[in-house]
Amino acid sequence: MTRTHRLGVAFAIPLIGLVGASSVGFADRAAVDSSAPGDAAAAPPTTALPALPPLPGTTPPAPTAPATTPVVAPTAPVVPTAPVVPTVPVVPTTPVVAPTVASTGYVPATDVTGLLTVELPASWSDIDDRRVIASDGTLRPGIWASTDLEGFKTTFGTAGVILEAYPYSPDLRPVAAERFDFIPQACTDGGEIPYSDGVFTGTLHTWNYCDGGNTRNFVLTASPATMDMTILLYAQTVTPEDEVFVNHILGTFNVVPGIGLPTETVPPPTSAPVTAATAPPATVAPVTVAPATVAPPTAPLVTVPPIPVPTGPPAGG
Repeated sequence: MTRTHRLGVAFAIPLIGLVGASSVGFADRAAVDSSAPGDAAAAPPTTALPALPPLPGTTPPAPTAPATTPVVAPTAPVVPTAPVVPTVPVVPTTPVVAPTVASTGYVPATDVTGLLTVELPASWSDIDDRRVIASDGTLRPGIWASTDLEGFKTTFGTAGVILEAYPYSPDLRPVAAERFDFIPQACTDGGEIPYSDGVFTGTLHTWNYCDGGNTRNFVLTASPATMDMTILLYAQTVTPEDEVFVNHILGTFNVVPGIGLPTETVPPPTSAPVTAATAPPATVAPVTVAPATVAPPTAPLVTVPPIPVPTGPPAGG
């Protein structure tokens, strides 16, 4: 099924120039939780994507028994000559910056504001890290990535991810439901599960068998313990490899300490004031009045009585 810009115009209007995937390093989870070790490779999230359930009306295949390995008898422990005294960990006073080298097969990316960071699959090279405009006119940091963003925006056949930051909300699910209202029309509801990765907690909603195939949609709303913002993550997978990618994204997305949400709003479009057209004054042609022609006076006609004409000789002649 093809949808007309299924991700919505109000949220997906870019504002400033496309920069693409940045090569700067991403702040790992240790940047937020200073007690976590600063490993270069991010640990997998404690909440992974749920497995794809069988289609309704079908019988799932019987699980295969895991292969067993022979138990090797442990060797005698080596007795240390002196006890090892643990060192006291030093609490860093500045955020820990992760290495700029991402895990193999992934590239580090950040949005133009520098707030959002994530490791993306190297094959998802069609990246848009511009800010987007929310329906209330405010700007939202965002990263969109896919092998083909246009296909990701308009079909269920292309994998991709959207990562955006919003002001803190204890429950951003109504916003997500309105934003991605096309999902229930084409996918089977797989339910919600609590999400936690050690830094962000929230809810992960799964949708299966989108458009009649094995495409899956995932919608995550989660906030850090600081509760200064809420993350909205939308992912679409088409193959099992895509699900591996999304699990890696869940384990590496983060926010950089000290960079808050933008406060700018998009001004309403302005237009020049409409000035009513002023009609030029009407030109009145001079009226030429012809002089009246007075007929000359005529004398009254005098009626002269007719003179009788004799008809015979006069009498006595």
